[in-house]
Amino acid sequence: MNFVPADQAAREAAKNSLAETTFIAAGAGTGKTTTIVSRIVNAVCEPGGEFLMQKLVAITFTERAAAELRSRVRRELERRSVAGDALAKTALSQFESAQIGTIHAFAKRILSSFPIEAGLPLTFEVQDQASSKLTVRESASRFVDAFFATLNESDFDLLHESGVGPAKLREFFIELNDKRLLVNEQDVLSG
Repeated sequence: MNFVPADQAAREAAKNSLAETTFIAAGAGTGKTTTIVSRIVNAVCEPGGEFLMQKLVAITFTERAAAELRSRVRRELERRSVAGDALAKTALSQFESAQIGTIHAFAKRILSSFPIEAGLPLTFEVQDQASSKLTVRESASRFVDAFFATLNESDFDLLHESGVGPAKLREFFIELNDKRLLVNEQDVLSG
């Protein structure tokens, strides 16, 4: 007797209902990647279909999951190509144009394509966590220095008596950033 998952109909729909957008969420080891690989390969190898790899978007949350998905899709396309599937061979030749990656990589690609509309500089970099923390600390220092430079002597004395010095304000700035409550530094300085 073969085990049939209770959600087998949903799995089949996810693999084969190619005209619909599909979001797959399930626990570890439940077959998500297998289902997604089948869906992608079915989409690009559908007879009569005009689906091209550069139209493909498959988003994961981790680099590891993205690498696994890319590897398994490539292997399945290679397997079908060797077996004589011309559409798989075409898809394999276009494979590098597919957007199979993390949500972060996808967002970066969109922002890089439309930086002006997003209010970003024409060239920008996505920072790793360590670089980001360093940048926040540097911004905090600049903010605190600029803030204290605007104070008159009585305001400075009042802050000092209240126990608010540069170090404490800098740490407060960093904590606000960590909690994503921080408004734009320029707005704080000019407002």
